[in-house]
Amino acid sequence: MDEILEIISNKSCLAMSKEDMISIARREFRKFDDDLLKIEFLTLAFAKLEPDELSMSPEKCARLLVESGTYESGQ
Repeated sequence: MDEILEIISNKSCLAMSKEDMISIARREFRKFDDDLLKIEFLTLAFAKLEPDELSMSPEKCARLLVESGTYESGQ
């Protein structure tokens, strides 16, 4: 959780690739239960995609994946 908070607070996510952020999410999300923080982090990652690469908004996509537990299980 601390790593995710640090990335968001110091805005280093702006320089990170989507792939790096997804890798961090897969590694770190199973370690804590703050769904709002997880959604915020994935929303920032998915915002790096071209709009036509997502079938919904980055936030809706992030919310769906967090609520389904996709990243907690390492998928």
